[in-house]
This record gives sequence, structure tokens and C-alpha cells, in this order.
Amino acid sequence: MRRGEKRDRKRGADKSSSEDEYEQEERQRQADIKERDEYARRVKDRDKEKTRKIMSKSEQKVSDTFF
Repeated sequence: MRRGEKRDRKRGADKSSSEDEYEQEERQRQADIKERDEYARRVKDRDKEKTRKIMSKSEQKVSDTFF
């Protein structure tokens, strides 16, 4: 065994484990992004419903005033 060969093999093992960690972190990041987007969509839909209700009330007041 040449000098430093053992160290090189150990680095190779670290490299594969770091790639596994990277892949795991990337999957987690993608899942977080998906969850964030779904949450944002739900909040947007909820706000849209509230906005419609407010608009319909104000429109009703306007129509009552003119008629």
C-alpha cells in the first residue's frame, strides 16, 4: 500500500456519503418547496373567497343607495 492510499480511500467513502447527504437535502428542499407552494395556494384561495364576500357586501350597499 502506498503512502496516502488509505487516506484516499477514506476520502472516497466520505465523498459518497456527502453525495447521499446532498441528495437527501435536495429531496427535502424539493418537498419543502412543494409544501410552501401548496400552502401559498390555499392562503390565496382563502383570501380570494374573503375578498369576494367583501365585494358583494359593498356592491349591495352601492346598489341600495342608488335604487
